[in-house]
Amino acid sequence: MANEATISLCMIVKDESEWIGKCLAAAKGLVGQMVVVDTGSSDNTVEIAKGLGAEVYHFEWNDDTSAARNEGLKHATGDWILVLDADETIAASDFDRIKQLLAGSEYDGYALVQRNYANDTYREDFIWAVNDPYGESKGFTGWVPRLIVRLFRNKPEIRFEGIAHELVEGSIKKSGGKFCAIDIPIHHFKELKSQDYLKAKPGHYRRIGEKKLADEPNNARAWQEMGTVEREAGNFAKAKGYFQKAVELDGSMVEAWQGLGMCCSSLGDVDSAIAAFRKAIELNPEYPTAYFSLGVAYSRLGRLNDARDAIEEGLKRNPNDFNALTNLGAIYEQGGHPEIGAEILQQVVSIDKNNSRAFYNLGVALEKLGRNEEAANAYEKAAGLNYSNKGEALKRAATLRQYSGLGCAGGANA
Repeated sequence: MANEATISLCMIVKDESEWIGKCLAAAKGLVGQMVVVDTGSSDNTVEIAKGLGAEVYHFEWNDDTSAARNEGLKHATGDWILVLDADETIAASDFDRIKQLLAGSEYDGYALVQRNYANDTYREDFIWAVNDPYGESKGFTGWVPRLIVRLFRNKPEIRFEGIAHELVEGSIKKSGGKFCAIDIPIHHFKELKSQDYLKAKPGHYRRIGEKKLADEPNNARAWQEMGTVEREAGNFAKAKGYFQKAVELDGSMVEAWQGLGMCCSSLGDVDSAIAAFRKAIELNPEYPTAYFSLGVAYSRLGRLNDARDAIEEGLKRNPNDFNALTNLGAIYEQGGHPEIGAEILQQVVSIDKNNSRAFYNLGVALEKLGRNEEAANAYEKAAGLNYSNKGEALKRAATLRQYSGLGCAGGANA
């Protein structure tokens, strides 16, 4: 097609020999130019990139990710720029759709859904890979989505901003342009990287984040990002301070209120957690994670009806959150409706077959219903999946098998 828009792939890399070949090879059918900015690799990343036809430029790393990204943009010749990291790909099945999207587009940028693949189902905003059409999700339980503008027009006024968590959205807006969200995913495989890389990453973001706060002390997003770094590292008291500062500077930041609530909950301040989650819902009534978190907080106070209502509201927005369904099953069981709880939990384990907590909670509900053989099987399945209280699960199973008809000794875990 004579008028087909051209696309330049732009990347920054360092020691990505294990990943860059897959990324570049996968993109070849979509892009006409591949620009790689190397920030100091000591492996054969550069040789692999050149071997696959990429233009390689060198940039001395200065803890400023935007500066490195923008160095690559200088060398792009396409009408549009696609930005990927070495551990990311675009599925070939989406190439034609992207090309059609760019033909005669009224937008200057598109926010794609970065799928951060993971098996840790307790991560915030987790989405299960149930009947997912993309082969890239195979081997993962699901992903955490993030909307991010990674496809945009090649204009000198569109550049990345921010030392860390760099974005182009701000420069698009300042230049009078506009962008929109599309449901085309970027497949991100960070969780498959080495443990050394994963352990070093929080320190990297912490160092850059502290520099960003020093340079931009009134940047609410910078405070929120640092809160996220510390919360994920388990430093809840420190993270709480960062989130509090973020909402002081910008009270409309849903992510900051949610993060604040999570920290308060982890620190045992359930009332403050509830207030933060309710604020997040007030700001974005369609945000399912805040409803789920609110439901768990209510359940910790014994407010089971409120907990049930909150979780069911969240499930209207994300019906496939199996953690939320597991909690809901436990809440129905604790509230005197083990038959409903068992039905919900059986649905969960029929799909999420490695959910040890769901199997344990199912055992509790079935035991209350007098279905002791099934309950013992559920407890043993939970133990076999290394449930956090494996000993208790095995003890319950053994008791049921030894003394048929023995009543339930405790409650399920929401």
